[in-house]
Amino acid sequence: KLTDYMPDFNRKIKEIRLEDIEPNILNPRKKFGQEEEDELIESINSKGVLQPIIVYEKSGKYVLLDGQRRFQACKKLGLKTIPAHIVTKEPSLVENLSLMFHIHNVHEDWTDLAIASSLQSIIKELGINIEHTTKDDLTNVHKLTSLSYYKINKFLEILKYPKTVIDKFMEAELKEKPDLDLDLLSELRKPIKNMDKFPAISSKYSTEKFVDIIVEKKKAQVITTNKQIRLLSKIFSNASKGKISKKLATEKIDHFLKNPEVSIEQIYGETAESIEQAKMIIKSADKIGKELENLDMGKIPKDEKANLVSELQELLEIIKRKIKL
Repeated sequence: KLTDYMPDFNRKIKEIRLEDIEPNILNPRKKFGQEEEDELIESINSKGVLQPIIVYEKSGKYVLLDGQRRFQACKKLGLKTIPAHIVTKEPSLVENLSLMFHIHNVHEDWTDLAIASSLQSIIKELGINIEHTTKDDLTNVHKLTSLSYYKINKFLEILKYPKTVIDKFMEAELKEKPDLDLDLLSELRKPIKNMDKFPAISSKYSTEKFVDIIVEKKKAQVITTNKQIRLLSKIFSNASKGKISKKLATEKIDHFLKNPEVSIEQIYGETAESIEQAKMIIKSADKIGKELENLDMGKIPKDEKANLVSELQELLEIIKRKIKL
């Protein structure tokens, strides 16, 4: 906790010189939007720094824990000093990261990629094997970062990607208009795991190559939402369970990966869509059956009863036609 390092945190504020402040090399946020920076400069110019920065002392200088944007804005305005809370002792690497996590978790100004980057540093420092995390590992990371267990697991899955893939997404975040997002990597984890069960696919397409193909299809609007990736998982899953031909699934997925213009919906419609529709109908039929069993027809107005009977008769005719097929 920050108060462990600054017992008088809420009341002690000191003006420190900007020239004595150094950026925190562990801060994963490397890019700030021009619009938000301009708004902050305007605010500071008219009202001053309303929220002090947070720093710790090191070798006669001050290192930022929180306030990178305020610090940069004051420099651009030519100010000489800035109000600051000063942490009374230098934190260790893990403590440094943990303090930043707790601070920025409140401010909510870190992107998912920034969180993933810092989490990677904490995991490395703690010696955690991301392929075999224990309950104690997750508890320690939760305490250090304030992240929910859901988010920790989400980011751990992302950190299992090859470094080349993660670096590519990190670089994309630095662009003026980022064209990649971490949710895409999250959605791709399941089909990539399933791909290992299809040697004819996994031998031709490495994880990096698979991700690159999906990224290009998304940029070309062949894939329009990240959730469409789930259709790939359904194809893999149904083929693994013998619900559809594994040979057919392999051919269609290979066709999808080789041809930039082929969409997921197209190969889904040619493979697993009917199976998934059947599953959904079975669930709906079970629910409707239970609702009908519990329905007291005597309490329904005459006109509503007539509508219900008409709809059920129409449904019955559809069922009869389908059963004949």
